[in-house]
Amino acid sequence: MDICEKDMCLACYCCENICPVDSITMKLDEYGQIYPYVDENKCIKCNKCKNSCPQNTEPQFRQPLDIYASYSVDKNDRATSASGGMASVFYDKIISEKGVAFGAKFENKLEVNIVPAETKEQLKEFKGSKYVQAAAGSSYKRVKEYLKSNKKVLYVGTPCQIDGLLNFLGKYANNDNLHTVDLICHGTPSIKYLQEYAYSIDKSSDKASFRGADNFVMQLYSGDKQVYSRPSNKDLYFTGFLSSLYYKKACYQCQYAQEKRVSDITIGDFWGLGITKPFSEDAYKVSLALVNTEKGKRFFESCSSKLFVEKRDYAEAKEFNPQLNYPSKKHKDTDVFFEQYKNVGFLEAVKATSIPQEIKEAVKQAKIDKIKYYKKRIFEKVFKKGE
Repeated sequence: MDICEKDMCLACYCCENICPVDSITMKLDEYGQIYPYVDENKCIKCNKCKNSCPQNTEPQFRQPLDIYASYSVDKNDRATSASGGMASVFYDKIISEKGVAFGAKFENKLEVNIVPAETKEQLKEFKGSKYVQAAAGSSYKRVKEYLKSNKKVLYVGTPCQIDGLLNFLGKYANNDNLHTVDLICHGTPSIKYLQEYAYSIDKSSDKASFRGADNFVMQLYSGDKQVYSRPSNKDLYFTGFLSSLYYKKACYQCQYAQEKRVSDITIGDFWGLGITKPFSEDAYKVSLALVNTEKGKRFFESCSSKLFVEKRDYAEAKEFNPQLNYPSKKHKDTDVFFEQYKNVGFLEAVKATSIPQEIKEAVKQAKIDKIKYYKKRIFEKVFKKGE
C-alpha cells in the first residue's frame, strides 16, 4: 500500500507515529532514500496514515505577523551557533519553564535524530546546523505524551516535520503549551550519504559539523577528536549539498518553500541583511525570525531579554532567501547521481557528476580573486605613498 506518491513522500514520520498497530516502518531504498513501508499482514486498513499525511492534506499556512533580524546577546552562545543563536535562546526558555525541548542531535554512528531534552546540559547537543535529514522517530508520540501531562513543549524541525507533527497531534495541535519552530530549509539529503562519505574518510567518524565557530567548513569527529576539516568549496559532500545535488526527491517540489509558514516561528540565516536597507549592527551571524502566530508572538516576546531584535521588511528577507519563494532547483546532474548511487554508492556517484570539476573551478577562481585583492592593496599603498 502506498500512503502517498513515493517521490512526493517527505519521510516526515507522521505515518509511522500514527499507525495504531505499528505496521509502518521507515526503510532505505536502493537510492539511499528513506520511505515508509507497510506490513500488509499487520495493517488494519484504518487509513489513518493516508488521512494524516501532509502530502494528502491541506497545510494551514499563515502569513508572518512580524519579521525581525535577531541574535542571542550571549556572545559565547552566538559564537558557537550556526547563525544568531535564536534556537538556543528558545530552547533555554522552554527548559527554564520546566518544559521539554525537541531538537536534532547526532547519536550513535553519525545518526541524526530528533530527541527531547529536559536539562540545559542536554541542549548543547542541539547546537549547529546538520545538513542531513533528521529522523523524527517516535518524537511525535512523545510530544503528545508531554502535552497530555501538561508540560510545555518546544519542537524545532523542518517545515514538513512541523506539518507532520501537527497532523499527528490532531486536537492537541492547538494546545497552548506547544510551540513549534521551523527552519528555512534548502532540502535534506539522506543520512546514508553522510555516513558513507564520512566512513570513506575515517571509519571512526561519529559526528559532523558544518557551521558554528568555523563557518561553512566540513568537519568530522571521532569522539572529541577532529579527524577531518575542509572548507565547503573544497569538500565533495558540502559542495554537493550547496549545489542541491542529492536532496530527497520531494524537496525539489516542496510546498513549504514559500512566504507563508506552518509553524509559530520560522528561523534561518538573514542572508542579504543590510544590502538594500541599512542595518544598525554587524550583519555577521544574524538570524531571520518570522513570527507567524499570536502564540509565537507571545513566546518570542518572552525571550526578548536574551535577544537583540530589530524589525525588518519581509521583502528584504525574501529577496535574499530563495526558499521563502520557491524550492531548491535540481542540479543538472541530480538524475546522474541517483542512477549511479544504486550501483556504486555515494562517493563514486558524486565523482560521476560535475561536482569535482566545479570544485576545481571554484578553487581556481578563489586563487585569482585573492591575487587581485592583494594587487589592489599593493597599488593602493604605492599610490598613497606617491601623493
